[in-house]
Amino acid sequence: ARNRCDLLWHLLVLVESPSDAQRGVSIDLLELLVDENARSFELLGRVLPASLMSCLYVKWQQSAQAELRGRNTGSRQRKAVHNWPLLLERLRGDCEGCEMIWNSRCRGDLSQALKAEIAEFDCARRRYGETKVIWNDGEFSVQYPALQDQIKVGR
Repeated sequence: ARNRCDLLWHLLVLVESPSDAQRGVSIDLLELLVDENARSFELLGRVLPASLMSCLYVKWQQSAQAELRGRNTGSRQRKAVHNWPLLLERLRGDCEGCEMIWNSRCRGDLSQALKAEIAEFDCARRRYGETKVIWNDGEFSVQYPALQDQIKVGR
């Protein structure tokens, strides 16, 4: 799925679709594409600003702390639970504070980069044949011109 730009398509739907139902399907599919797939999760980290990625960890931190308080976990491994609904909420809304800046200009930067990459990939598939073209996700990242003039703390 990553080789066909599916992850980018679903991110674009999350940012642009007016349909709550379609966004719901796309967030579920995005979760399936990224779940336990380090390479896809890394791609997501190159596409979204670190402040947006951090909202995925909120639920995991809370559930891990509650589990540690509630019982003896020993050496059992615990699967990370990511907060996809919060990511969707943050992608669609505006936030301008000291921890995160995300607004219509940032969404525009993301949409433009996703559309350009998808269009380039689709053009290559039409030119060379659908089965001969594989998307090289390792070379893709999104730059946010809207955030270039902002003061950055940390990464």
